[in-house]
Amino acid sequence: MEAYFETLTAVLQAALAPGERYTASFDAEKTDFVRMNQGKVRQPGTVDQRYLHVRLIKGTRHASHVTTLTGDLA
Repeated sequence: MEAYFETLTAVLQAALAPGERYTASFDAEKTDFVRMNQGKVRQPGTVDQRYLHVRLIKGTRHASHVTTLTGDLA
């Protein structure tokens, strides 16, 4: 996940206009789970979530956005 985040920040850095700065944070989870009912497996599954929080800063102006990512950098 660290390499994934570094790739995202490289893309952000390249897209900045002159005088802009940014902060970015990344939240991710990959969890396997099993739901059971009466001792029987009812629903096995996997949760795979990624969120990128970006805040653009230019002088005293700030803009922020959170987006959900698929995990596919393309």
